[in-house]
Amino acid sequence: MGVSPIWPPSGVALAFFVLYGFSVWPGVLLGMIMLSFYAQVPSGVALIAGLAAIAESVIPLIVVKIFGFKSQIDRFRDALLFIAIVTLGPIISSASGAMSMFAFSENLSINWINIMTLWWLGNSIGMLVFGGLLILIIQNSNSLKPSWQSLELFIIVVASFLVSYLAFTTINDVVSALAVHLLIPLVFFAGLRISRIGALIPAFVALTTLLSLSDQIPNTMLEMESLNILYLDLVEVWFITLAGFLMTAAMNDHKLHYKTAWLATHDPLTGLENRTAFNQQVNLIINGNRRSDNEEMFLFIDLDQMKQVNDVAGHLAGDQLLVMVAEVLKKSVRESDFVARWGGDEFCVLLENCSQNTAENISRKILRGLENIDFAIQDPSFKVTASIGITKVLENDTLDSLINRADKAAYLVKNKGKNDYLFSVKEA
Repeated sequence: MGVSPIWPPSGVALAFFVLYGFSVWPGVLLGMIMLSFYAQVPSGVALIAGLAAIAESVIPLIVVKIFGFKSQIDRFRDALLFIAIVTLGPIISSASGAMSMFAFSENLSINWINIMTLWWLGNSIGMLVFGGLLILIIQNSNSLKPSWQSLELFIIVVASFLVSYLAFTTINDVVSALAVHLLIPLVFFAGLRISRIGALIPAFVALTTLLSLSDQIPNTMLEMESLNILYLDLVEVWFITLAGFLMTAAMNDHKLHYKTAWLATHDPLTGLENRTAFNQQVNLIINGNRRSDNEEMFLFIDLDQMKQVNDVAGHLAGDQLLVMVAEVLKKSVRESDFVARWGGDEFCVLLENCSQNTAENISRKILRGLENIDFAIQDPSFKVTASIGITKVLENDTLDSLINRADKAAYLVKNKGKNDYLFSVKEA
């Protein structure tokens, strides 16, 4: 009768509208009409079904764009709007389809509510699984290769197939509904390991397995006279996939929030704290120093050969050197110390509860570590060195006075021959 428990073309149509805009509607209309004729429905129903297939995607898309939908479904807010599309859109097609079937079909004895419910379920699950998967694959095509070749993906696909095969070959038994429950851990495991695409893979495997087994499903299961295990299985797959899809979107939001917060206080090249975080830490140290007797030392480190490296080996080599320097600094200081990239080839270190003698020992350790860096450059005698200014955090210091004092000390070292340190207690 032309109504399918699963209707992947609705998902394909939605994906094309999301990815390529509303201008693709003629192709969608033609494709849907041809599919309707293939399903042996009356011509009037085929035309209405084709128009409804456009309306079920276009109308909700227009509505959700008002609420800021950006055609991306990897953020939680957009995932919710996408769920609204695949939930509300099929109401349009199922209502118009059911009415057209009663208008153009003779001797149709099935309850129109049953037709509309099944039509809605088939289109909705097709849009959610097939449409969502197609959108994510195309939008994330550049980052798919590692996931698609992983052993975990293979295990997820095989396990999903076995569960689905068990569920849909025991469709007359309650075992079928129980087997579908096994998709729950698979969806969440796939979502955790392969992110948003992974959450849709078990449902995709389950639905394609059902389509491949359609000849083995008793006709009584497709007659829509009453709710049966097949439709309960599909509803459960729909809810499981929906939960996994929203879970991965929420996880992605959390990762993006964490990454944004991390970038606000860290240098993305070296992984060290950045100037903003350093300034905050200095202010905390300065304010705390006024209320305690602890000695705090500050190192300002200026690399001596950065311009030479950039000129001879290029800026990518210079970036590589900065990463190596950052590793030396982290290994040279104590766990309680604070290391930051100030900018360019300059680094800062705050040494809490530290004497001048300890600060000088750490400076010597840093200089030795820099000289031991194995960095390839044309000059075989090339060594990485730095000029280090050391100063104590004074009671009346400000952020500017502290940095200025240590910077000037490092400048004097650079003028006197580089690769050394100088302790300064007053403006140089």
